[in-house]
Amino acid sequence: MLLRATHLAAALAVWSLVPLVPLVQLAVSAASADGEMSDDEVTVIRARAGELGAAALVDAELRARRPLDTITPAFSTTEQRQLAYAVAYAV
Repeated sequence: MLLRATHLAAALAVWSLVPLVPLVQLAVSAASADGEMSDDEVTVIRARAGELGAAALVDAELRARRPLDTITPAFSTTEQRQLAYAVAYAV
């Protein structure tokens, strides 16, 4: 499932509250959860990260394989956790 516009709107609404590095890490992790990441998923992640000012983070995260439990602690507030859930679900 690709990142939906409604989830992007939510991200943009609270992007200053969310650390962008873990958000990109989470999107990449979620997209590869099924064992592979399609070119379409990579394109969408790059585009959405670019809209949040985080395009430079994507390539490094595509090369890294991070366990989910190393990403999620960065989301410490309710708003951050809700956005993280929305991003993970949408990808």
